[in-house]
This record gives sequence, C-alpha cells and structure tokens, in this order.
Amino acid sequence: MRKITMVTILGWLLISGAAWAAKGFHYVAKTETTGTQMKQPDTMIVEGWVEGANAKIAFTEVGAANPFLGEGKYLLTNDGGETMYLVDPEENTHAKFDLSQLLGVAGAVMDSGMFNMDVTNHVAEELDSSAGPKMLGYDTRYRKYRTAYDLEVKIMGMKRADHFVLDHEIWSVDSLQAAGFQAWMRPRKTGFDAVDKLIEGEIGKVKGFPFKTVTVTTTEGKKKDRTTTTTSTTEVSEFEESNIDDAIFRLNPDSREIQLFDLEGMEAAENPEEPEEEKGGFLKRLKKVGKGDG
Repeated sequence: MRKITMVTILGWLLISGAAWAAKGFHYVAKTETTGTQMKQPDTMIVEGWVEGANAKIAFTEVGAANPFLGEGKYLLTNDGGETMYLVDPEENTHAKFDLSQLLGVAGAVMDSGMFNMDVTNHVAEELDSSAGPKMLGYDTRYRKYRTAYDLEVKIMGMKRADHFVLDHEIWSVDSLQAAGFQAWMRPRKTGFDAVDKLIEGEIGKVKGFPFKTVTVTTTEGKKKDRTTTTTSTTEVSEFEESNIDDAIFRLNPDSREIQLFDLEGMEAAENPEEPEEEKGGFLKRLKKVGKGDG
C-alpha cells in the first residue's frame, strides 16, 4: 500500500511539474542589415524561448534602425505570434506590438491629402525548393522566392515611381513545428496589403523553423538611373532543446499596459490649454494641411 502511495505521489509531482517546466527550445539569432545607402551595418541580436504556441524574444543588442525596441525589452506571445506584446521590464509596462498600428498611421497620413501611394504590377514566385545543408545538427530545406512590385508615391504635388524586387532565401528545419517559432525569423511585412498577401501566399508554405533567412531588396528608380540594394540576413547561432519554466511566457500581473503608438494622445501633451474644438492631434493637423487650411 505504501508503494502505491509513493508511486501516486510521484505521478502527481510529474503532472504538476509539467505545468511549470515544459519541454521547449532555446535559441540565439543575429540579424545584420547592410545597404548601399547605409554608412555601416545595423545589427540586432535576440535570445528566444519557445514552447508550443508560446514564445519570448529578448533583445540583447539593438541597432540604430530599431530604437523603440531597446536592449532589455522583449516580445511575448501565447498564440504563435498572432498577438504580441512588447514588454519593458525596467518601466514595468507592456504594449501591443502590432504593425497595423504603424500602417494605420501611414493610412491616416494618406487620408490627409498630403501623401498618396499606389502599388501595381505585384507578383510573387517560387524559384527553388531543394534539400539544404545541415545546420547546427539539423537537416534543412532551402527555398527561394521572389516578389516584385511597382510603387508610385505622391507627396504634395511631387511624384516618384520605383520598381521593387525582393529576393527571399530561407533555410528551414521542417521538423520543428512549434507554433511559437512563427513569432520571429520570418521576412518582415512591406506594409502594402496586396504585396504582403503575395509574400504570405508563397512564404506561408514554409513549415518549421528557419535557421537562416536572407532578404535582398533592390529598388530601381523609373525616371532616374538610380538603384539601391539592402540585404538583411538573420541566422540562428545557438539552438537547443530545453525545459522551460512556463512563467517566462506570462506578463507580470502588475505590468501597466500602454500604447506603443498614440499620435492622437500627443495633442494633450503639446497643447494642454487648446480649446476642445481645436483638438484632434497630429493626424487632424495633417488633414488641415492637406486641405490647404494650415
């Protein structure tokens, strides 16, 4: 009887232990961006933990191109990257990390009448899919995709037209299927819905966790003989299976939620005594200028 009791207790311990220390993965990845118009490379290093749909990505080194991220801050997701929060442990705050907020700002600027963008002739295609080399002891699959589109920008009467070509190369470990891997190591969005849908339609087919991605963006001016190239390379340098404490995927209950981008709220700080009918923030002022009222 005593033996059965001990076995039962051991079982309880194992079950309860699974709630706080689940099997997961730990990795370190480095992103380096270079370009014909950049004076020096921009570097970012992250440390990531993944378990199922949970992921934490901590920024250990952040270049000048991403100042709002900040060293010491980290991203959290519990649904494979669909919802992400940028956490600042020093300030004990968190903010929803959503590209659509930035795109919403761009849309509001376009609504002001000062700025307009038109994307046409967008195409995407797969150029290669073959066995890749072993990386960190894992078999990889190599894939290459190309996306191209024309972009015309009009700013206060001035017009500029460019042709963009994005070449994506991906070396992925298809056997690593945890949803949390989707939170990082994927080509970033362009901000143009039609183009992003094309990219997702092709790159969305990639399964598993990319150990390396290379994106080369070439921009060709249509009116002048100008060509610029930007190359962004992200590669995993360390990867291991690890028992992970579930607590690292939870927000501090005392953390204060803030808005990452709050342009309308800027008005109160800039003009606290402004009459109510004149308030409306940065976006309202843009619309006034666009209509010739400012």
